[in-house]
Amino acid sequence: PDLFIYDFKMTSDVVKSKVNLGMNMFSFLQEGKKQVHFAGTSVAVNKDQSLILKKGNWLWTELLDTEGTYYCKLFFFSEKILKEFLNKYSIGKTSPTKKKPYFIIKNDAYITSYLNTLNTISKVPASFMENLLSVKFEEIMLYLINKYGKTFEAYLHSLIIKETSAFKKIV
Repeated sequence: PDLFIYDFKMTSDVVKSKVNLGMNMFSFLQEGKKQVHFAGTSVAVNKDQSLILKKGNWLWTELLDTEGTYYCKLFFFSEKILKEFLNKYSIGKTSPTKKKPYFIIKNDAYITSYLNTLNTISKVPASFMENLLSVKFEEIMLYLINKYGKTFEAYLHSLIIKETSAFKKIV
């Protein structure tokens, strides 16, 4: 599939696990903390933030919050779906100032509402799920373009890549 969601819950810390993302991913953190290590840098977020991560090889650490839980909704999307979205909405290529493998999103009331609808649609039949996820993908992208403007548009274009991240550089 070009789009899918996954609920990730855990009750023990996971420190520096190797992850090979075959698709780009939203990581909507709701409980706990996440730190992702890239070649030359790292980023840490808490439950007030979410991330979009470029496909590739990363190390990440997931830490429980004070209640002893970690919960994250993952929304994966392919380059194909991203290209279709950019073409559909005539989002022209902008020059990114610095190519980063991540984009930090500040969680707000809209994001919370959006995640609630993702929870609801996860209960629909699989045959209907693909169409709903396509609409939900466009919804979140349009919202984030409105919220973050040209910076976010440039980031989206940077997700269309030819090379993958070298795991040795990250370590």
